[in-house]
Amino acid sequence: GIDHVGIGSDFDGIEVTPDGLDDISGMYLIFEEMRNRGYSEPEIEKVAGGNFLRLLNDVSSCSGE
Repeated sequence: GIDHVGIGSDFDGIEVTPDGLDDISGMYLIFEEMRNRGYSEPEIEKVAGGNFLRLLNDVSSCSGE
């Protein structure tokens, strides 16, 4: 679900991209489409990097144990 999804920006090695996503400059289109489909700003923030930061924080806090 929304708490476990993230979007990467590694375009190396792919030959076909969705229209408008030829490179990182089109990444905002994903978030615009999420808004159009009714996702809230907090949900979009999770997908845009919040989930990754939460996971990174969880892992780094466990590594000291």
